[in-house]
Amino acid sequence: MIQEIRTYRIVPGSLAEVEKRFGEAYEKRKKYSELTAFWHTEIGPLNEIIHVWGYRDLAERDRERVRPLAAILRVADALDHDHRQQVTAVSAKARGSELRLKVKTRGDVTLDEWSVGNKGDLFQEEFGLKPVVNIRG
Repeated sequence: MIQEIRTYRIVPGSLAEVEKRFGEAYEKRKKYSELTAFWHTEIGPLNEIIHVWGYRDLAERDRERVRPLAAILRVADALDHDHRQQVTAVSAKARGSELRLKVKTRGDVTLDEWSVGNKGDLFQEEFGLKPVVNIRG
């Protein structure tokens, strides 16, 4: 087993809010690996939180870190499915169970829109949001 130790500096006075948000996000995060330890500093270097994540081995850690990135890359690749670079800008907002991708285009992106629907399954599995394209010309 290996342990990954992560240390984050936080804004002075924000500890309660940071710990609250961490607790809210943990339910989704723990599917990647279990939290082994979590603490914050009160002496020494102040305004730090430290958490430790356990993995069976480095291969497991690598898989769990690459999977979300692969999900993002699949959607990005889908936005240029035919490699004609018709999408010129993208903005994203989470709305309910969807990730709405507003795309600015300079041509027909019907194939790219279809491709996002086709390749968005891993993204939805990883982040709980279905990527949906909204086109603005």
